[in-house]
Amino acid sequence: MVLNIYNFTDYKAYLNDYAKTHPVRGFRTRIAEACGCESAFVSQVLGGHLQFSPEQAERINRLLG
Repeated sequence: MVLNIYNFTDYKAYLNDYAKTHPVRGFRTRIAEACGCESAFVSQVLGGHLQFSPEQAERINRLLG
């Protein structure tokens, strides 16, 4: 299933739905490696009030293509 990014107003919701529709083992770990951070930080961002930096967001964009 292909998600349309324009149907989302929140990047966290998009990434969480992306993970559900593309069940790749270690998805958060792959994001963490791309961002240069710990997977625990990725979990805190996707489930809470923390945010990725613009640089981290660009790295995630490159990861997802």
